[in-house]
Amino acid sequence: MSGYDALLARREVEDSVADVFEAEFLVVTGRSVEIVGRGESPDYEVLIDDVKTGLELTAIHACDAETILAEMRSLAGKKGASYRRRGLFIRPIILLGHLDWPAPDVEGAALFDFHNELADIAASAEFDCCGFSEVWLMDASDSISASVSAYPIGVSHRIASSDRDHT
Repeated sequence: MSGYDALLARREVEDSVADVFEAEFLVVTGRSVEIVGRGESPDYEVLIDDVKTGLELTAIHACDAETILAEMRSLAGKKGASYRRRGLFIRPIILLGHLDWPAPDVEGAALFDFHNELADIAASAEFDCCGFSEVWLMDASDSISASVSAYPIGVSHRIASSDRDHT
């Protein structure tokens, strides 16, 4: 696969993840969301309850709760430092980690399978210093339910939300 083909494939996956986020966010949080543009840093411009917000996507390659949170903390720290250095935290930005299993045809655990374990250890996760207004995990695997295409950890199960006021 050429570099261009790989980029197109990555964009297609990101568009799919963003579409699922847009479809499920209202259900999980009660807050409206609309994708209004595509960028690079952050990946998308969205309106959440009419507040212009960035949406940065990141793939998580892990298969258990501790590894998922460790990778998410690491990526949040790296991306947060990069965004801070470039002055990009001028508005709220959500970091959305989506589980990216080794291959679609390989059966593996889904976020739903260790939801309770994640909820227990997420309370001690340190994301507030990363600069993102919210940090989410989402699994768009088909193993969760035929009628629900994603399982974001949201509202009462949100990994982290900054206390900053972005009005």
